[in-house]
Amino acid sequence: MFFLLAAIAVQTQAEDVKFDLVTDASSLKAGDVLIIGCSSKNKVAGSLGSSILSSYDATDFFSGSTVSIPDNALSEISVFTLGGSAGAWTLTTSNGALGATAVKKVAWGSGTTTWSISISNGLATIQNGTSSYGKFLYNVGSPRFTTYTSGASTSMLLPELYRKQSATPQTVATPTFSPAEGTFTKAQSVTISCETEGATIHYTTDGTTPDAQSNEYSSAITVSETTTIKAIAIKDGVSSEVASATYTIEIPKTMTSIAISGTPTTTTYTVGEAFSTDGLSVIATYSDNSN
Repeated sequence: MFFLLAAIAVQTQAEDVKFDLVTDASSLKAGDVLIIGCSSKNKVAGSLGSSILSSYDATDFFSGSTVSIPDNALSEISVFTLGGSAGAWTLTTSNGALGATAVKKVAWGSGTTTWSISISNGLATIQNGTSSYGKFLYNVGSPRFTTYTSGASTSMLLPELYRKQSATPQTVATPTFSPAEGTFTKAQSVTISCETEGATIHYTTDGTTPDAQSNEYSSAITVSETTTIKAIAIKDGVSSEVASATYTIEIPKTMTSIAISGTPTTTTYTVGEAFSTDGLSVIATYSDNSN
């Protein structure tokens, strides 16, 4: 008896590739994997053809600030690897570096292939190194992504940049303060630290919540009056929880001078003897200029 064994192929569904919205241009670094999108229209930049990047329908891909691209759709989308450095970035795919050869004309490996990138409110200004070639906009009327010199409008939208998630989501440790918050009788020198190597600390002293645009911590902060310091740490676009510490400064007053005027009832005293202030005006001045 012979048995015919049929090979059964088991197909496993590939997981979607997730990209997160980039909100801070300073978090960009060479090696980041990026896509260009327009969430308000549910579009991402597709393949290059006729000097423009096509508009790929991603209606089912957007969820909040994340775009989940099915594995079988990646070949139809322009997925860039960021190279260079700030002010002269390159956007490269397997076809070459994306360049601009003129207004409304982009190409692989020709023209000016460097770009500056700034981000405000999640919207990216991706400006070609030759300024007269313009910046990337999404054309609503003729759906496409390419360079224009016109300003953004309801029909010409600034795009967004989305960065591929790392295999293990990164977390950033919450900053710590030294000394710890409390009440003090003299000015304090406060240091802020973070256990996450390479994280940048930003802080505020006016009660507002810090972000990437807040003061960057570089040295100890002198606190000479009651102050609340808030701080976050940021690495590769990932922010820590906000840390907060309140330092209450209560410096004891000391008498700096005393002024006496008038005619005392008694004019002779022994050393250390208390005297009556009847008929006198006594004004003491303290270190905080109060009386």
